[in-house]
Amino acid sequence: MFFPTPAVSPTPPPDPNVEWAFVPRTLPVIEAPQRVVVRMTTRSHYLIDVHPDVGGDGTNYAMANDSELRTIPTADGTRSAFGPTGIVPGTDRGERLVTWPLGIESAGAMREWGRHATALVGRRQFDDADLIERRFQISPPGG
Repeated sequence: MFFPTPAVSPTPPPDPNVEWAFVPRTLPVIEAPQRVVVRMTTRSHYLIDVHPDVGGDGTNYAMANDSELRTIPTADGTRSAFGPTGIVPGTDRGERLVTWPLGIESAGAMREWGRHATALVGRRQFDDADLIERRFQISPPGG
């Protein structure tokens, strides 16, 4: 699913039988301190709504080094948030019970960068580096 702003527009699919760019909603231009609200279900993290926040209190998020966010403090120093196989413990999802024959350990769980399962039944998924550029025409800034 894509939720573009007016700065991008979907390009037509190369073939009508190809799943291309599902755009259930286009968002308006967002101005500070307005924010985008993303609502997801608990446990499965399925997206259920995306819309602009009408308020916004002007509070800015603090930036932190990505390595700090993946590190858990312990009495002896720190440890990684990821287990030995690159999966965050406790983030497993129900689809792992259906997809286990595919050989993917704990499908749907949060994984360490570079350890994501990208192939299901021999077909590569979720690894399109130019996904946005191929499916949308991006307007130049201020245009």
